Amino acid sequence: MSRAAFAFIESSLAGAAFGAMRAAHRLDLETVFVTRDPGYYAQALRDDPQALAQADRVITCDTTRVETILEALRASGLPRPAAVAAIGEHHVPVAAEVAAALGLPGLDPAAAALARNKLETRRRCRSAGVPVPRFLAGRSAPALAAAAARIGWPSVAKPVDGTASTDVVLCRTAEEAAAAFAQVRRQEFNARGQRRVEDVLVEEYLLGQEVSVETVSVGSGTTVVGVTDKQLAGLPYFVELAHAFPSSLPAALQDACAEIALRGLEAVGFDFGVAHTEVKVTARGPFLIEINARPAGDHIPRLVELALGVDLVDAWLQLHLGRSPRLERRREGGAAIRYLTATPGRVTAISGAEEAAHSPGVVEVRLGIRPGDVCTPLRNSQNRAGHVIAAAETAYLASRQAETAALQVEIETAPITADPSPRPAPSRVGPA
Repeated sequence: MSRAAFAFIESSLAGAAFGAMRAAHRLDLETVFVTRDPGYYAQALRDDPQALAQADRVITCDTTRVETILEALRASGLPRPAAVAAIGEHHVPVAAEVAAALGLPGLDPAAAALARNKLETRRRCRSAGVPVPRFLAGRSAPALAAAAARIGWPSVAKPVDGTASTDVVLCRTAEEAAAAFAQVRRQEFNARGQRRVEDVLVEEYLLGQEVSVETVSVGSGTTVVGVTDKQLAGLPYFVELAHAFPSSLPAALQDACAEIALRGLEAVGFDFGVAHTEVKVTARGPFLIEINARPAGDHIPRLVELALGVDLVDAWLQLHLGRSPRLERRREGGAAIRYLTATPGRVTAISGAEEAAHSPGVVEVRLGIRPGDVCTPLRNSQNRAGHVIAAAETAYLASRQAETAALQVEIETAPITADPSPRPAPSRVGPA
């Protein structure tokens, strides 16, 4: 008897789908990876040469269109899959449409499309009375600059359909807002071959801590698994450098953040799957920033599993298979991740990773760079150089352990110059 097949539509650049495929194998599922270009995941494959081997079958087709995915699945000779889904942000809507076309469990495609579009999410939430930042949008550089001036300086410009903090920037002047528009709209299509949304979003800059609310939704309702604390790099960019789970905020404030997330999910019609909703905690209360209609990235599901024993990736798989997820807590602890950064330049040497791996509480050290690689300025999540994960009795202790371990890692870089001589002195940095 053949195994039930789970079709994964693309992945995040970090290879989240490959990790989910490993989990699918533990459920004795056949894994099918549907992708436009397997070579797009070169970085994930470099970090984990066996990543693509997690797919029992690879189907190559245009993954921007429902029709081509359906035709490719039929042409492959694969029996009707038991599930079709995307764990990477870019392809959640198209995967939802494919699942609906095949009569499989999945999120309502309309809800998936709303959550994917930050402008439409804000409009729907505002209409439902969910607190969101004041926002406007523009389809030209002058229009965006004028919109930002109406919002007030400073303001935040961002792509309507972006991910990984790419092209999200604080603007203090009309010139900066116009430059932000040009940066977002520099290409008509994104790296996945999808046409970019014409609008560029500008919103008020909210002062406060950022958290995310991790939830699981089924027909009977939505379960709040917990709240994650976040640490961001310095302005004008919004790169996430650390996460800790569960949050150390007061319980009442966590409840208020969870309530905002639940109201936001209801506003966009999200009632199926695992969601990751970002919230900003301000002096005026919590504000919803964005809804991601899939499990969190940045290894947050790993932190949740280490802290509580709740496996969000398994829950995501079970839901798409039409099964009930297991959400019972098996322990009460904390976990944290600290990302590594480096001074821009060519990497000449890396040291301290072994010491970091043997630091108290550390469960994983991973470097995303090697000597000879070029480190670029820290402007989005792809510019980070690696990470350290720690687990402990509390999230606070895990955060301190991850930070201490990250400080052991030294990344030496040399400026890149046209004339290689004399050899420039390397700079040494750990985490930012």
